[in-house]
Amino acid sequence: MKYEINRLKTTKEIRPLVDRHWSELRTAKERGEIVGWASGPTFIFPYAMEMKCHFMAGYAAYCGGIGAADDVLRAAELAGELPDTCSYHRLHMGMAEAVRKELPIKKEAILPIPDVMIAGRYCTEMSHYAESLYRRLGVRVLPIELPIPFEKEDIERLGEYVIDQTMETVIPTLEEICGKPFDYERMGEILEVLKKTALLRNECWEFFKKKPSPWSLWDYGVSIAPVFYMMGKPESITYYKHLRDELRERTEKGIPAILPDGEKYRIYWDGWLPWAFLGRFIRKFIQYGALPIC
Repeated sequence: MKYEINRLKTTKEIRPLVDRHWSELRTAKERGEIVGWASGPTFIFPYAMEMKCHFMAGYAAYCGGIGAADDVLRAAELAGELPDTCSYHRLHMGMAEAVRKELPIKKEAILPIPDVMIAGRYCTEMSHYAESLYRRLGVRVLPIELPIPFEKEDIERLGEYVIDQTMETVIPTLEEICGKPFDYERMGEILEVLKKTALLRNECWEFFKKKPSPWSLWDYGVSIAPVFYMMGKPESITYYKHLRDELRERTEKGIPAILPDGEKYRIYWDGWLPWAFLGRFIRKFIQYGALPIC
């Protein structure tokens, strides 16, 4: 039997939204705006201050998606970055090196050097971001340690620890950089939109339980963008409503993610999605009727 992928129509709405996000970030300094870079979930803080900001792992996915990653990684190696270190870290350092030395990379991959980095550390690569940005470029860094609670009784104590860091370091520094009080009202609006978006996303996840599945892990992969890029913007809610509605329609009509009649195998993908090679991997799996769903 010959199998074919049946991509969701809603995912076509993503590219214009993502392109707008990066375009507004690339041109922010030209408009005199303050720019932040953020690792972990800390992008909500500069967004609350109406700064232009990006989620640093998202930049790596974007570079892979636009075919710029190889050139940017080569620039990082020219700057002395070891090729076996984290590619998320190397892509940022390579981009900065390419800007400093006018190396040829795609203009869409060039970002303004930030005024501040909010470093919420989930893994060691995020410490590398912070150290290199400060040491090489003199970028001001606001570190936030985000310990993982391994026991239920740890949650309250660690939560207070993160709040203390935020109130004592992050918010006062952003107020200093921006020259105005922190906008708690805007922060509340952002968190409200994020919660609605996440609840809609959770509804969409439920459709992976259907047999045949109406969508694939790759469809979800490209649908991550509204959570991270469009923080606090109503487009993120609109996108996930459209996605949920299409999944409902597919389920009601029995339309599967793999044609002609659904997946033969359901598989689990372990690790990060290979952003530069999503199409290559999905075509490899689909020819055997195999569908990654989680």
